[in-house]
Amino acid sequence: MFSLDYFAAGLEAFAGKFSSLSQGILSQELNFKTLTLFALIFFSSFYLFSTVRFCVRLMLMQLCITITAILSIPLCIICAITGYRGKSHHLTGRFYSFLSQLMFNHRYYILDDEVLRDLKNTPVIYIGNHQSSLDISSLGAIFPDNCSVMAKKSLQYVPLVGLYLWLSSTFFIDRNNHAKAIATTSALAKNMQEKKLSVFIYPEGTRSGLEEPTLLPFKKGAFHLALETGFPIVPIVFSNTNNLFCFKHCRFESGGMGIKVLKPICTQGKTKENIQELIDEAQTAMADCLKEISAIDYNKL
Repeated sequence: MFSLDYFAAGLEAFAGKFSSLSQGILSQELNFKTLTLFALIFFSSFYLFSTVRFCVRLMLMQLCITITAILSIPLCIICAITGYRGKSHHLTGRFYSFLSQLMFNHRYYILDDEVLRDLKNTPVIYIGNHQSSLDISSLGAIFPDNCSVMAKKSLQYVPLVGLYLWLSSTFFIDRNNHAKAIATTSALAKNMQEKKLSVFIYPEGTRSGLEEPTLLPFKKGAFHLALETGFPIVPIVFSNTNNLFCFKHCRFESGGMGIKVLKPICTQGKTKENIQELIDEAQTAMADCLKEISAIDYNKL
């Protein structure tokens, strides 16, 4: 029959075992297997925490995108009615960038935007390096006025985001159909010339996700468009953000990043025979700038 004596005896036995274990730890009598077990538990907990933190921040990013898309839909309608459709991307980009700074403490350092001010009323082809999901917010921080974007066709089927892109007169390109891609480029060139509209394109075609500050090979679409319209090409370079965001390592951190606008590349007098020359000139200038601005520690600014 249970009594307080049995309970007291149990506590005494437990205390004796705990005391022995404590003495063993203090006298460094724990064997290698025990230390290894403690190390595994510690590092597993750290990895689990970082993974959960990454997933939570990723969901918050998606929430920011959804909120921005919902609010931007009526904005696009108002801009279209009032004849200011070219401002929809500019205003939406600024709002999403603000949300990102507020939610994740991301800071954008525009190292040189004199070119943008000089080209305020000049239609151009903007190109930029494409790295990760952070590109949306960093681009939004500097997205020019009266400028549209060229995006892959699959984005128009994303709920809410696709509707926003359609209402904001985004040009969708079908990468899997060369004939349709050429037709879209020609239609965009005509539209740009008639409305004196600029456009932003990622010439790499996809997110690079590279750990080092380098670029993927450029596709020719943006440069064909530049030759067809005769508009200059203006590269915008964003510093490497692998230290802030990386799917492979479940990394999503706060911090700063740099943005620099390079001098326009003239396309007047150039033909399709010069297209590789234009690509090489743009890629070399952007690659050099990317290494330069990625070497800066923005967290110390």
